[in-house]
Amino acid sequence: MNNRFTSSSLTRGMFVATAFGLLMSTVGCGIGGGGADTAASTQVAAATPAWGNVHGGQQPVTGAAVTIYVAGVNTPGSGTGYGSGAVALASTTTDSSGAFNFPAGTYTCPTPTQQAYIVASGGNPGLTGVNSNITLMAALGPCPAGGNLIATVPYIDINEVTTVAAVWALQQFMAPPATGNVGAPQIGAPNTTYSNGLSGGNAMSVQSAVQGMNNAFVTAKVLADVSTGLSPNTAYNAYATPETAKINTLADILSYCVNSDPASSAHCQNLSNATTPAGQTTAVDTVQDAWYMAQNPINNLTTLYGYISGSGTPFQPYLGVPGGVSAAYFNDTTIAINYAPLGPNTLRGVANANDFALANASDVAIDMYGNPWFVNRAQVAAYNGDGLVYTTYVDTQSISELGVDGSVLVNQIASYTPSTTGGAIPLLTTPPAGGSRSFGAFPGDLAIDLTNRAWVTNTIDYAGSYNAKVGTTVVGVGSVGIFPGSTGAGTNAIGGNANLTNGTGYVTGAQPFGIAIDGSNNAFISTNATPASNVFEGLSFAKMSATDGSGYTVATGNAAGLPTNGQAFLDIDTNPSVTGGLVWAASPTACAVTGQLYSGTNSTTDYGLISQYSGSTAAALGGSEVATSLSNASTGAGTTGITGNCGATTDYVGQVASTSFANPYALAVDRNNGVWISDQFNATTKSGFDGLTYLSAATSSAGSIPSSYYIFNGVLPTSATASTPAVGVAGTTLTAPARLAVDGNNNVWVTNSGNSSVTEATINPSTGAITFLTPGQGTNPIISGTTKEFGNNTAGAYGVGFLHTLATPTGIAIDPSGNVWVANQSNNGSLAYTASNGSKPFTGYSTTMIVGAAAPVITPKALAVKYSKIGSKP
Repeated sequence: MNNRFTSSSLTRGMFVATAFGLLMSTVGCGIGGGGADTAASTQVAAATPAWGNVHGGQQPVTGAAVTIYVAGVNTPGSGTGYGSGAVALASTTTDSSGAFNFPAGTYTCPTPTQQAYIVASGGNPGLTGVNSNITLMAALGPCPAGGNLIATVPYIDINEVTTVAAVWALQQFMAPPATGNVGAPQIGAPNTTYSNGLSGGNAMSVQSAVQGMNNAFVTAKVLADVSTGLSPNTAYNAYATPETAKINTLADILSYCVNSDPASSAHCQNLSNATTPAGQTTAVDTVQDAWYMAQNPINNLTTLYGYISGSGTPFQPYLGVPGGVSAAYFNDTTIAINYAPLGPNTLRGVANANDFALANASDVAIDMYGNPWFVNRAQVAAYNGDGLVYTTYVDTQSISELGVDGSVLVNQIASYTPSTTGGAIPLLTTPPAGGSRSFGAFPGDLAIDLTNRAWVTNTIDYAGSYNAKVGTTVVGVGSVGIFPGSTGAGTNAIGGNANLTNGTGYVTGAQPFGIAIDGSNNAFISTNATPASNVFEGLSFAKMSATDGSGYTVATGNAAGLPTNGQAFLDIDTNPSVTGGLVWAASPTACAVTGQLYSGTNSTTDYGLISQYSGSTAAALGGSEVATSLSNASTGAGTTGITGNCGATTDYVGQVASTSFANPYALAVDRNNGVWISDQFNATTKSGFDGLTYLSAATSSAGSIPSSYYIFNGVLPTSATASTPAVGVAGTTLTAPARLAVDGNNNVWVTNSGNSSVTEATINPSTGAITFLTPGQGTNPIISGTTKEFGNNTAGAYGVGFLHTLATPTGIAIDPSGNVWVANQSNNGSLAYTASNGSKPFTGYSTTMIVGAAAPVITPKALAVKYSKIGSKP
């Protein structure tokens, strides 16, 4: 998000709204909290057959100017191309019933498939005068070839709910409030094309920003039904559950202004004062108010909530007062959708079986067109057909793909057939026989290559044994599965591979875990098995061509910088000092130190290491291995293997950073080639803390970390014994932080697996100040590269991150629309929620998408790496 401000103190307590059925007729009710003007109820017949109506709440708005626009698709000039280029097609005015119509032939879409939206401005909401502050809108979607939108959108009810749906979904493509767009919101995207640079049948290109904008129109359709003016739109996607109560809450806040007369009240001025951040252009109409609320999710929440009028509020149910620690309270203005779709599944062996597409997903990655792929690590849940009960039939692991609207493109594929001629096989004296592989109990990481295929590491591979290059019989040879990508943005299961039943792949070293793909379509893989006589290429770091599996290069053992734990997540930067950039690896619990921090007598603490590799040679860079100064690591070789200082005797600790990380979980590279690392306290290994570490980028050569910073949460443990593990007190803004993703504004998003929330943070690279951009933030203990500070955070209470319907969230990814996709890895079968269609899926069978909350990015990540656009908008 572009701007964030610390929220005012939140009022503790809860207001329970009584739900009532809404009648979408022209008969309305008075609106507006805090003494809002009351609009008289009217019911007047439309003068002509209506295409739609404009409502303030349930109250008709007469005399409003209604205009059809198509969003801009434009070449960036001196600006960014975002929020510009929109074209007005036609205008009309609402009649005495609030109805409007566009006779045939009064408008023509300039280009079929351009995205259309409709805006109503001004008008009388049933009071004594015109309210020029009214601007309401609805996202209509692509223009048909004949230009007749009535054929595809037969009726439109423009109101505050459709306005919230449109603004939140499209916020990243809207122009900020300005005098020139009062009553005329501008939507557009730059048409820059990004090509994968490959030739022949592998050549692909995409206009990432335009694709993201088009997908955002689809999301608006999921949030609200423009034909009824209500959320959710179950007629479009029965398995999508948007946060309807929050959408209603935001719509109710807008109605405080919409259903008022500025000549006799200050409601619109009050709303603009509350929504406009300090130092910004003051909002003038209700779309500008909505945009500021979407972009600044913790700004003046208590004041805004005070504009809701209770039983007279038009859209119900709505959320409770700010301050409660759950998604049922108005603690921020972000909106999420949970997708728990059903689709045909072959895993049960039952004809026409409909099973959940997701089952405790651990990771998510976005393809070229904005479709998310998932790795599932748990049971396949089967739908019994009664809309309420789900039964577990199969205990297996799989991959699946959803469309941009949450529909099923690929439903739980559990097997694939590796190539018998590519990948690591040239290193084997006896190639493996052909045949299907199944994902083991722990599928690892996920990445999308430049040909839009999904790669998944199979950490526990049921492959059998082969003869290694030295002729000895070995076991545990692993493989990666590769699955064909989609040909476009999936909507209603169109654009994907709904009938995909298998994929291909390559045999690799033992227990492949981490995977990353660079801008030249090379795949980098870390393997996890401990080196032994019966393990082929254990603890290795390998590189191969993602296009055909050729050029397999492997560095094995400790020399590769994977000292004792190859379970390493990987990420790639675009460091200009190294051809091909750097590949970063985070190895948790890599070395044990007796008597160090968090440990007591006869007890050890395990510390992780961060390593760097050449993207061109796959070699570990000399002196690049980074350890924390808290580990008693010394520069140079270790002394007694994993029981001594960090690193084995053959391992080189190149740098000891004046920062803290002990149990690194994952990492993510940002725009400046700096690296964010998540760290979580682990009572079993007596290591870590709930915090984030940031390593500044190498500025002159690889293997150099000029500075480092970190921030921690909660209370750190100080001692432990062999019989009593160290126990820490979890943080709140960060609680067992897991995977990370960097958005187009260069902010980092983190999943909190410990308290089922999402946190956003940013760093000032010149000062090292790390700031949480989440609700309820307190004073953060910033720790520089030269100062270490531990203990309780007494400076202020932390917030809880963005709370939505989440359950042990782990994987996280940003798409080209700015949506934040979160994989819910919970295996708790009792955590069910009521979906919009009345069913009760377990949260672990869903993904949560936070709508438009992040800045858009180029996807897949490999394409962003190719153009050096990590942490930047398309």
